[in-house]
Amino acid sequence: MERKARGISPLDDLRTYRFRYTLVGTIIGAATLLLVGAMSVPFFFESPSMWYKFGFDKALLRTGKMFGLAAATLLFLQLLLAGRLKVLDRVFSLPGLVRSHRLNAIVILFLALLHPILVLSSEEKLIIPLEQRYWPEWMGVGVLTFIVLQFSN
Repeated sequence: MERKARGISPLDDLRTYRFRYTLVGTIIGAATLLLVGAMSVPFFFESPSMWYKFGFDKALLRTGKMFGLAAATLLFLQLLLAGRLKVLDRVFSLPGLVRSHRLNAIVILFLALLHPILVLSSEEKLIIPLEQRYWPEWMGVGVLTFIVLQFSN
C-alpha cells in the first residue's frame, strides 16, 4: 500500500534489480578479463628463460609465471576493494566487499606461495644466489615476505 502511495510499481523494482545485476556482471566480467589477460602473457611473450625449456619444465615455468601475474593482478584489485568505492559499495554492499577482500587475500597468498616453488623447481634450484643479476628474484622474496606478514596480521 505504501508503494502505491509513493508511485513505485513492481516494474520499477525489476528495472533496479536488472540494472544492479547488469552492473555486477560488468564489474566481474571486467575483472575476469583483466585476470585472463594477465595470465595469457607467458603464452604470447615468452621470456628468454623459457626458450631453452621443454616438456614438463616449460609447463612448470609457464604455470609459475601465470600464478605470479595472477597474484599481481589480484593484488591490484585488492586496492579497489579496500578503497570502498561508492559504486562497489552500492552494488556489492560493505559486508560483501569485506568477504571478497578476504577471499581475494587467501587466493593471493596461495598464488604467491606457489609462484616461486614452480619457477624454482623448473630451474632445478633451491637457493637463489646472492648476486646482482638475481635482483628480481630477491625483490620477489621481499614482496612474498610482505604478503605473508600482511596475511598473518
